[in-house]
Amino acid sequence: MDSLNALRRHLEAGDAGLARENAQVARDIGFLMSNMAATDLGRVMFDESLPPLQIHSRCLVFCTHGVDLPSADELNSASLKAEMPVEKIMGRGIYALIVAICKAVGFADDSQESLFIVDEAHHATGSPETVKEIKDIVRYGRKHKHAVGLGSHDASSDFGPQELQALIPIRFVFRSRDEGMARRNLKWLDSMDQDEWVEMVMEDMSPMGVDGVPMERRGEALMRDARGRVGKIQARLPRSEVRRKAVLTTPPKRKSSTTASHAAHTLTSAPQAMAVTP
Repeated sequence: MDSLNALRRHLEAGDAGLARENAQVARDIGFLMSNMAATDLGRVMFDESLPPLQIHSRCLVFCTHGVDLPSADELNSASLKAEMPVEKIMGRGIYALIVAICKAVGFADDSQESLFIVDEAHHATGSPETVKEIKDIVRYGRKHKHAVGLGSHDASSDFGPQELQALIPIRFVFRSRDEGMARRNLKWLDSMDQDEWVEMVMEDMSPMGVDGVPMERRGEALMRDARGRVGKIQARLPRSEVRRKAVLTTPPKRKSSTTASHAAHTLTSAPQAMAVTP
C-alpha cells in the first residue's frame, strides 16, 4: 500500500484474505474512511493526485485556517463524542498528524537544529494525541536538537495539562489588555501576579500610542530563562533587510483565499504568552 486511498479501496473490497467476520469489519472501516475522504479535508489525506509532503524541505508551513476541532466537552462526553461531526473527527486527526510529522522530522537528523513553532497553541493541545507528541518533544528534544515554541493568549489553559506546563523552562509574557489574563500569565511565568507586575504588563510594555505601538517599543516582554531568572527583554527586528521587510509585512485579507486569510491572522494576532523548550 502506497497511500491511504489504496488502503481504503483494499478494505472496502473485503478481499484481504480475512475470515468472514473480520472481512466485514474491514469493509466497515473502509466505509468510514470513504466518509472521511468525501469531506473537504479528505483531499489532504486521500487525494492521490496531490503531491506528497516534502519532509526534507528546510521549512514546512501547515496552514490550518478553517479546520474544525472538537471542544473539550465533546471529547470528554461519550454521548457528544458519538455525535461528533465527521469534519471535527478529521480536524482532530489532521492536527495529530501534523504534530507527529513535526516530531518525526525534528528527530530524524541529530546533526541539525530544528524548531517546531505552534501559534494559537490551544489548537494543538486540545486532544490527548497531540499533547502526547508535544510531551515527547519536550522530554526528548534536546537529544535530537529539536525544540518546540508554543504561542497563545492564556498560558494557564492553552499550554496543555500541568505536567506539560511544568516541563517548559523558558517562558515569555507579552503585553495583555485584560487584567485577569495578565495575572494568569504572570503566575505561570514565575508566580509574579502582584499588582506592580500586572500594571507593567498592561501599561508599561509595548505601550499603545495614538498611532499604535511606537517602533522602538515593539517586542517588549518579560522572560524567564532556563535557570529561572526573570527579566525584561525586547524582541528586535532582524538585521537582514530582506528578513526585516518580511517581518513588517502583513498579507492582505482575501475572502477568496483561506490560506491568505490564515496568514494574515497569524501575523497580526501576536501571542500574549510564549513557551520555548528545551
